[in-house]
Amino acid sequence: TRLLSIGYFDDEINVAHRVDIQDFDQDDVTRITARYIAPAMKWDSLKDRWLLINCIYRKFYSNSELIEKKDTLDIGKLNFKPIDIKRKQMKPDEMNLDEMREFIRDQIRSGNDPSRWLTDYYSKLAFPFSNFIVVLFGVALASQKKRAGLAMEFGLSLLIAFLYFIFMKIAASFGYAGILHPFISAWLANIIFLIGGIIVILKVRK
Repeated sequence: TRLLSIGYFDDEINVAHRVDIQDFDQDDVTRITARYIAPAMKWDSLKDRWLLINCIYRKFYSNSELIEKKDTLDIGKLNFKPIDIKRKQMKPDEMNLDEMREFIRDQIRSGNDPSRWLTDYYSKLAFPFSNFIVVLFGVALASQKKRAGLAMEFGLSLLIAFLYFIFMKIAASFGYAGILHPFISAWLANIIFLIGGIIVILKVRK
């Protein structure tokens, strides 16, 4: 029942600028009940609350409207802190797994589609196994007779690694679009190339 927008956020002093907050009726979410417009909103770390600065407050009734101006207004406890805004400005590559899990929970709670971030989250878990996949193919190639020479084997290994990363990016795009489940899209390259590596090893043994 509350919509909040921020023009930009200064994370050095924890001040949000160009703040617009709209409250809606709990029984009828299409009817606005109050609005707060402020050039700035600062974080009070002692009170653990946000304070609106030079705020224009408008309260809407059935047939009337109340307008007040407040130098400082405590709007009440909002369900986010400065660190949450900083996380929203971070890219997935800059987050650790715990930060990503919290960020995804926030996105779901806000009603946003988390497919893209879930795909990136599962990709962070799946990517370390790429080393095993490449080594698996390397072992299979090294087990063969060196007919083509070392240069050809090295080039083939690079080609396999290149194809793996290309396939991983393509699979991730399906996860972003919601075509595949994020977990499947993140692990699909590993699964396919793992099966391929096992097949190559079995053929080498024969």
